[in-house]
Amino acid sequence: MPAKVVELYRYPVKSMWGEDVDALTLVEDGVLSDRARAFEVVQTGERISAKKYGAMLNCRVRYLAAPSEPEPVPPIEVTMPDGSVVRGADEVAQRVSDLLGVEVRMTTGHSGSQVDLAPVHIVAAGTLRWLGAQYPAGRWDPRRFRPNIVIDDGDDGEDDGAAEDRWLGCDVQIGDAVLHVAMPTPRCAVTTREQLDVLPRDQRIMRTLTSVRTRDVPVFGERPSVGVYADVVQPGVVALGDAVTVEPAAPRRGLVAAALDRIAARDS
Repeated sequence: MPAKVVELYRYPVKSMWGEDVDALTLVEDGVLSDRARAFEVVQTGERISAKKYGAMLNCRVRYLAAPSEPEPVPPIEVTMPDGSVVRGADEVAQRVSDLLGVEVRMTTGHSGSQVDLAPVHIVAAGTLRWLGAQYPAGRWDPRRFRPNIVIDDGDDGEDDGAAEDRWLGCDVQIGDAVLHVAMPTPRCAVTTREQLDVLPRDQRIMRTLTSVRTRDVPVFGERPSVGVYADVVQPGVVALGDAVTVEPAAPRRGLVAAALDRIAARDS
């Protein structure tokens, strides 16, 4: 079948459970209002994530208004693990501090300002179907991997996600937006963590990836991988059901390459 968009996600706060949406607006910096907020430790200024503070994934966050340019990032509402609902930066920060056992404050930047590496994250549904065949007891739900865009190209899951490999170095047109796929997405322990009451803790997820699906990731080397990272070439709107067209492209240097340069310089 022709490739199409089947799921879309936006994450108002880094490392919290995000929103499934019908459409995303792609801007030069990534997905409009995606991961525009994060928490940092008051004492050290360290930006926190679910890699160290897994309880963040049990907080559900949503925007109280639809993001739009050039308006500021909209206010949020957070449902805590106990079901209580909080609003306002100070109250949210206090409740998250109580949850994590460390004093934190909420910071707000521009779209994509709190991502680890790349502006846009894409996952192929066929990759997850193939992984489900390797470890049938695992929950290979796309949300475990926190993508923005899930594409189904009809791959029946008989290979190890070759669609994602074919996308590397290509331009991908979705709706009136164009993305350039820059690199495979390296995975970490966040994929094994419990997320709300939807995804159970499962350390075999990473063990399976390490055993059957690794990729040569720039700067990082051979790593377990699901999904690809992409730069925005042409801003636009991406909607559920949009057709996906993949075309070979000349090499591009965008935000992903710049982030890799910073990581390489830091680690050298």
